[in-house]
Amino acid sequence: MAERVEKGSGRVDSPAKLTGKLKLTNSSTDQPARLIGGKILYIDDQGQIIKIGEARTEPTLKFSSSYDTTDRLDPGQDMTQSVEVDFPATALQAKKLKEIRVELAYIPSAYKLQTASFSVSISGQTASQ
Repeated sequence: MAERVEKGSGRVDSPAKLTGKLKLTNSSTDQPARLIGGKILYIDDQGQIIKIGEARTEPTLKFSSSYDTTDRLDPGQDMTQSVEVDFPATALQAKKLKEIRVELAYIPSAYKLQTASFSVSISGQTASQ
């Protein structure tokens, strides 16, 4: 992460960006999840959120539309997504950035495989099913 500043004018020529790959794993054994979106927070050495700055975009994550199967993460499944978001210039100062936090929004699937057992009565006889 670096920010290029034009000599003389001090104008930011190329704002700082965070680039990388985000790998998500559904560690559930029986519950798929539909990924909605998320955001990236930069936390300073005092535990406060570092603001991105004026005229810059807050870092968000977007996943495929709900009609596409790529936004669904089945149990045990991994997915990787490329990330390129704005990075706060103040976080480039020595020892200013403490952590980068990713907050995800997802919906656990309501559909789970379940079984039920019950007794039924046929012509006065009881059988178990």
